Amino acid sequence: MLHFPTANNKFKRKSLHIGEGEATLKLKNNILALDTTDLKILEALQEDAKQTYTAIGKRLGIAHSTVYDRIKRMEQNGIIKKYTALIDAEKAGTKSITAIMTIYTDPKESEKVAEKLGSAPQVLEVYTSLSEELQIIAKVVAQNQESLHDFIANSVAPLPGVLRIRTSILTKKFKETQFSIINDPKRLTFIKGTHNIKEEK
Repeated sequence: MLHFPTANNKFKRKSLHIGEGEATLKLKNNILALDTTDLKILEALQEDAKQTYTAIGKRLGIAHSTVYDRIKRMEQNGIIKKYTALIDAEKAGTKSITAIMTIYTDPKESEKVAEKLGSAPQVLEVYTSLSEELQIIAKVVAQNQESLHDFIANSVAPLPGVLRIRTSILTKKFKETQFSIINDPKRLTFIKGTHNIKEEK
């Protein structure tokens, strides 16, 4: 069973369906507890968020109303953050380069630097990392090397607290996938490309 902190965020979604039985998500000490059915619903949505509630319900053997209720509850508590489309930029004909920036910072300024980077449209992801020094890791997209250099020189390097920057341009993609809620290999079996969660004993 997984536990997630509750939130007040609400997001709109397109129709999906599922249902039955233990369709009540439990709150314990303001923490939302998810059971196996909830995880199966999340897995189905991660595979295809355009599925109807009825389709998910048939797949899991529960009523579509249960699927609806559980999805709505997970949306309201911030577990389902939003629904989006994954686009193959190369097939869409957009030309760009992607780079990973490692930014070494003054520890007192690291959060401000990370927040400032997060507000830049060129920055796709931002993380802080601890090794021998406090680092900020950022994934950046740019039209070409010149625009990447301009962004680093004019928008990143001048930030207070930035000590030095190391940039690696990505040249070839071997794998890209999204985090799956079903991340315990002991409870997951793969059958012809589909995922099935084993019931907890």
